[in-house]
Amino acid sequence: MATRTIYLVRHGQYQNQALASAMPDGSLSELGQQQAQALAARLASLPITQILHSPSIRARETATWIQQQHPQLQLQPEPLLLELIPSIPSESALSETTKAFFAQIEPPLIEAGAAQFAELWQRYFGPAQTDDHILLVSHGNLISAVVAAIFGAASTHWINADIQHCGLTELTITEQGWRRLIRHGDVGHLPLAQQTFV
Repeated sequence: MATRTIYLVRHGQYQNQALASAMPDGSLSELGQQQAQALAARLASLPITQILHSPSIRARETATWIQQQHPQLQLQPEPLLLELIPSIPSESALSETTKAFFAQIEPPLIEAGAAQFAELWQRYFGPAQTDDHILLVSHGNLISAVVAAIFGAASTHWINADIQHCGLTELTITEQGWRRLIRHGDVGHLPLAQQTFV
C-alpha cells in the first residue's frame, strides 16, 4: 500500500526586512540559523526523497541547512508554499490587536490565499500514488491551515494551530486518501532558550 509521508517545517527566526508588509521577509537571524542547523541534524537520518521550499528568503535559507544533510537532493522552490492568509478568522476568537491587523488586509489577498491553499492541498495532500517522503519548508499560517484541514475544521480555525520556528509537523497519507497527523510543531530538537514564535 502506497503511503506518502510529508514533513512540514516552519522556517527559522528571521530579521524582518519588510516591516510595513502583510507578508514580511528577510534573512535568518543568528538564532534562526542555529534553529535550522538543529532541525537539519534531526532530519538527517530520515529517508527524504524531495525538499521543496517557499521562495521566501527565510524558507530558502532554512532549506539550505537541511539540504546539507541530504546532498544527493536538489532544492526545489515551490511558490505554493509561500506564506498566505487562507481566510479571516472568526472575530469572536480574536484579540482587539489581531482584529485590527486583519481589518487592514485587502480582500484580494485573502482570495489569493484561499486559491493558493486549495491548489496546494490538491497537489500535495491528495491520495498517495507512491511511497515517498517529502519535506516542505514553509510558513506558520500555511502549516496551521494544513493542520486545520486535516481535522476537517472550519477554514477560519487555522489561527488556533500555532507553530514555533523550525517546528516539525509530520503527517501520512494513504493511497485511499486517509490523512493522519503524527506530530505538530515538534521542537524537541531545540533547547528551551532557542524556542521562539516571533
